Order: sequence, then C-alpha cells, then structure tokens
Amino acid sequence: LMEMFRPVEVATSRANAATSDGTTDGFASADGVHLIAFVITASNCGWSTQPRTMEALGSIRVSLRSVYGDKYAHVGVVGVAIDDEPETGVAFLAAVAGGSVRTAFDQVVIGGSWLNEQIVRFVWREGVAEALTPQVIVLERIVDTSLYPSDYTIGIGDDRIMANVRGSSDIFQWLQQGLPLDYGNDDGQGELRGRGRSLTPLTKPIT
Repeated sequence: LMEMFRPVEVATSRANAATSDGTTDGFASADGVHLIAFVITASNCGWSTQPRTMEALGSIRVSLRSVYGDKYAHVGVVGVAIDDEPETGVAFLAAVAGGSVRTAFDQVVIGGSWLNEQIVRFVWREGVAEALTPQVIVLERIVDTSLYPSDYTIGIGDDRIMANVRGSSDIFQWLQQGLPLDYGNDDGQGELRGRGRSLTPLTKPIT
C-alpha cells in the first residue's frame, strides 16, 4: 500500500474538497502521505540543554517543511519532553522553540520520564529506537480522509520509520546535509534503526 502513495503525488490531493452533500471536508488537505518527526529531548539531559542543540531542535520543523513541504500532504513535528513534571517539559520545549511551543511543534507529548507514551511506543514496545536523548525519529504515515465527514471516519495506515537520528552531533550533521531521509554514516551514530520497517498498526488501517 505504501508504494501506491508516493509523496510527490499526494501533496495537494484533495485540498478544499466538497462532499456529496455539499459540505466541506475540513481535513481534505490532510489526505495523503504525512511526514512526521518526533523530537525527543529533556531538560535534565546535558546534551539537550546545550544552546546549539536547542537551536538545532527548534529549527527542524522549518527545515523539514522547506525541504519536503511540496512532497507530502502534511509535514509535522511532535515535541517529546520526557521530564518527570509536565510543567517543566512544557517550559523546556518552549525554550527550544524560542519562546512559544507552537513556533517549532505541532503537537507535544510531555512527562513520564522513560515511560513517556512515545518512549513506550518506539523503544520498549516496537524496539525501533533506543532510550536516549536528544533523538529525532522521522516516519511516514498514510492518512485517508475521503470518508470524512460523511461518516466521521479517518483512515490511518501503518507508520513507516524513515530515519532515526541519535545524539547532538548526528542531529547537527543531519541538518547540515539537508535532512536526508536516507541519513546514515559508517560509525553507526546515524544508523537508521528500523528503516523501511512498518510498525504494528496503531489505528484502523485504510481499506
């Protein structure tokens, strides 16, 4: 199914589409393949709190949209702060973003330390990433909004891991190289753990 929906073909697939009853599908522009980056960090991580690292993490959304914005239906970034206290995580992600969380992140998942829901998903359950910060996990996801709002159903396909960029030095290098989705190097510091692997379906597959 993934091969049937290449990014360049779906970026503007159904923008402003109207349904059969004349109502507007508010999610039409989201129909197609999404590129989503999960930025995993914490305020008590020494590498994550270095000013250069914070600046790099805060620039990922702008950079991803600049490089891939015309190739995907949606390009988004999820900030994941694994601080114990949610308030601390919110404040840190705001600092990473340069003052306001929304400047750099579309969504945030905060708290829980190494039992943060995204850590549970990527590290402990699916095993496609390691328990470390800072880290960036990039995936593709097929989203089908063609049945919305007629029956208020949105179809979600499997997630496919495209890149797993681990550690500050690799994040710097990845950004300098233009955020390639085939990023990697010989010493393993940029190993693509799970490249091309579909995760266990997390929601109802597209039919």
